[in-house]
Amino acid sequence: MCPPAPDDFSTVTLAHETDEVPVCLVEINHASLTEPIRLSSDRTTFYKIDEESGEPVYVTHHNGNMYVTAAFSFIPPGLPADGTLPKAKFVVAAEQRVRQALREVHEGVSFKATLVYASDPDTIIAETPELWLDNVNYSGQIEAELTIKHFLNNKCPS
Repeated sequence: MCPPAPDDFSTVTLAHETDEVPVCLVEINHASLTEPIRLSSDRTTFYKIDEESGEPVYVTHHNGNMYVTAAFSFIPPGLPADGTLPKAKFVVAAEQRVRQALREVHEGVSFKATLVYASDPDTIIAETPELWLDNVNYSGQIEAELTIKHFLNNKCPS
């Protein structure tokens, strides 16, 4: 993730020592989707009872958009020692909407993660650049590598 501003660094890194709850918001998009898939790591607001499962649905509202709470993990890109482009990893546990959307498209799926506090979800603490889903695996859960689209990876026109 992009580092937070220096003044906010200690606030973000010491969030476990405060009452603030960091929330990761994920947006997955593709040209064929009518609107992006928006997921939240935490239950900030009760939304409704799901008619099919009878389970409560929680959401996070961020800048006018609704992010539905789902079980996922996002591991930000590190710096590879071998000189390759950095890769991140994204894992979603059995999220039906994401599974259906990703099975229908195979290329050009973008991913963006934003970190906010539950008490103020409209203020961005940190965010990733736009990343791209790569090497998607559907084995009980969805696992994907995330890469930065780099101009050096594109072929030169002939």
